[in-house]
Amino acid sequence: MDADFRQLETSEMEQLKKFLDHEFLGRDELRLQLASLTANRIDENGSLVLKSGVNNRADVLCSCPTGGICLDADGGEICVMLHVKNGVMHLLDIFKEDGSELPRPPNAEALFAY
Repeated sequence: MDADFRQLETSEMEQLKKFLDHEFLGRDELRLQLASLTANRIDENGSLVLKSGVNNRADVLCSCPTGGICLDADGGEICVMLHVKNGVMHLLDIFKEDGSELPRPPNAEALFAY
């Protein structure tokens, strides 16, 4: 494991699992990557660069095949997008639509996955 990468926290793993609950092209292959994922937090919103320890590749239709939205405490919309690069989970991007500060990353229960 690279020095800056760590095991996923429970809340991060729960978000990813929720995104992989609904069916889309490549979902099953992405599920196989979950157990080997490590992460490096890249911003104050909780966005993560992801690394998979397995070689299986997912044939997805676009680079962001799934994600979710929820409301923050102030009513602002939080977006979470899973980016896939070369068939491997690459980035969990967390941001607010209005660009304002996010006091804490969303939990999986609050997210509406699409």
